[in-house]
Amino acid sequence: MTSPTTSQHHIAHLHAFRGFAILNVIGAHAWTSLMFRVGGYEMADSMRPLYSLIQTVFHDATLYFAVISGLLFTKVLRGRPWANFYRAKLKNVILPYAILSVFFLTALWDWYVGYAADNGLPTDYATALLRGLLLGQTLPQFWYIPVLAVLFVITPVLDALIQHPQRRWLAVALVILPLFISRTGMANSVSVQTIVYFSGAYLCGMLMGQHYEAVQAAITRNTLNLFLLVLASSAALFALYANGYKSSGWLSYTESLFYIQKLAITALILHTFLCLEGGLPKLLHTLGDYAFAIYFLHLVFIFLLAQLLVEPLRAHLHSSWMFAGGLLVMVGSAALTLGASAMLKRLLGRYSRMIIGS
Repeated sequence: MTSPTTSQHHIAHLHAFRGFAILNVIGAHAWTSLMFRVGGYEMADSMRPLYSLIQTVFHDATLYFAVISGLLFTKVLRGRPWANFYRAKLKNVILPYAILSVFFLTALWDWYVGYAADNGLPTDYATALLRGLLLGQTLPQFWYIPVLAVLFVITPVLDALIQHPQRRWLAVALVILPLFISRTGMANSVSVQTIVYFSGAYLCGMLMGQHYEAVQAAITRNTLNLFLLVLASSAALFALYANGYKSSGWLSYTESLFYIQKLAITALILHTFLCLEGGLPKLLHTLGDYAFAIYFLHLVFIFLLAQLLVEPLRAHLHSSWMFAGGLLVMVGSAALTLGASAMLKRLLGRYSRMIIGS
C-alpha cells in the first residue's frame, strides 16, 4: 500500500499515530497527577465518575506505542542486519534514557534522599541510579523503557515465530495471553507480567505490519464491529471503575478490557489516518517527531502546572472544576513539552536524538 506521503522510512499515517499516542499518554497523567496533588488517593473516591472517565479513556495508552513499535519493525525494519537494529535502539532509546535518568536523579537528589529514607529505598547515588535504570523508576513514566528493552531483545524470537507457519499458532497464543496475564502496577511495573502484557501488543503490531494490506482490508469490513467493541469495552471499564473494582493477582478484569479496547482503537485510528493520510493535521506529525522526547519530559511540566492549580481547586472542589483543570494541565504540558523538546533539539543539534530521544 503506497501513497504520495509514504516511503520506506517514513509512513505518514503511522507517524501521525505516534502523535496521537503521546497525546493519550499525556492525558493519562494530567488528571491523575492533578487529582492526587489536590486531594491524595482519596480523590479517586470523592470524584469517582470523573476518575472513572479519565481512566477509561487514557489508561494503558502505552499499548499504542508497543503496537506501533512492532508494526514498524515488520513493515520497515525487518531484513536489516540485527547489529544495525540493536545499535539504533541503544543509541536512540537506551542512551537518552540513561542520560536523562542521570540528569533527573542528580537534579532531584535532595528530594529523592528524603523520599528514599521514608520508604526504605537506597540512599547512595550509585545504587539509586542502578535501581532507577533497571526498574525505570527515576521518574514515574520511565518504567516503560526497561520493558521496551526486553521487547527489543526478544524481537528475533518473536519474528521467527510469525515467519514459521508451524509456529504461528504460538504467536497468536502470545497475542491472546495478555487477556489472562495482566500488567502490574507502578510499585512493581517492570515484572514478568508486564513484559508478557506488552509483548502481546508488540507481537500484535508485528503481525499487523507483516500483513498490513490484508489487515486494513479486514478493518474496512469490520469497522462497525470494532467501533461497537470499543464502546462495549469502554462501558464495562467505566462500570468497573465506578463500582470501585480493585484488581489482584495475575488477572485484572480492567487490564484485560483495556487490552481489547486499546487494540480496537488502534485498528480504527490507523485505518482512519490511512484514509485521511494526505490531510492529517500537521500537529500530529510534529508530535510524532518529538514523541520520545515528550514521553521523557512531559511529567515535569505536568507536575509544575498541577502544583499551580492545587490551591485554586481546593477552594473550588468540584468535578467540573477538576475536569477543566486537568484539561488545562494536559494542553499546557503538551505545549510546553513540545516547545522545550524543539528548543533542546535545536540547541543539541545532531546529538539531540542521543540525549532526549528526538
